[in-house]
Amino acid sequence: VQPCALPISTTFTENLLGVYPLSSPIYWLTGNGLLAYNLPLFLTWPLAGTSMFLLVWLLTRRHDAAFLAGLAFAFTPYRGVALAHMQTVATFGVPLALAGLHGYLESGRRRWLVLFALAWAQTGLANGYYILYGGLAFSWWLLYFCSTQDRFRRVAPVLVAWFVGSIPIFPILWHYRSVHNALGLHRSLFEILYFSASPGSWFEVGDSVWFWRHVLPNGKDNMFPGLTAIVVALAGVLLALQRASVADRDMASAN
Repeated sequence: VQPCALPISTTFTENLLGVYPLSSPIYWLTGNGLLAYNLPLFLTWPLAGTSMFLLVWLLTRRHDAAFLAGLAFAFTPYRGVALAHMQTVATFGVPLALAGLHGYLESGRRRWLVLFALAWAQTGLANGYYILYGGLAFSWWLLYFCSTQDRFRRVAPVLVAWFVGSIPIFPILWHYRSVHNALGLHRSLFEILYFSASPGSWFEVGDSVWFWRHVLPNGKDNMFPGLTAIVVALAGVLLALQRASVADRDMASAN
């Protein structure tokens, strides 16, 4: 068993290929492995904020809303909890993929599909969890935004781009599956349920978060999104309710 352990050892963790475009040039230029890790790790913060800024700006055409969204996404407390796992904080591909989808839905230009395919490939190659999370998110996006008759024709090009972006991921997943099956590595239903988040996880925070660790408990999942995200979400709901009430009053007075 021992001689074959080295070739398959990377199948026991993430392959991190989605982070290579950031780390490899640094290593090639400097030969410094520590710098090639730490600098890309730092860059995941501005990249996450910028990608979310682009997504929200496409949706709202407001720089203030986009800035707040980027700030909330890049500096959410649960990113601090995942600091030891670069693949978990390399989340910038998810907003970029959604930006590509919305950009294509709005303009019909194929360059947005290229962005979606590249972002999806980066996401899947960086973190296997995001293949599941992203797959669910993008599937729900298609069902919601492309369910009308005038938008349904956009589904086929999106699926083609999604498939093309998945081509680099398929062989890696197949190799993971082959090795894990050969070694009998499977998760039981009990393990799946244990490692799943609960509603209370949204009110837990890790010890690495300086302020909120004194207010909220440290738990297994630590998914507290931060005060900025909560305030922005509540403000958006209140504003939507206020506009709906004003519209109802205007309609009633017109009648």
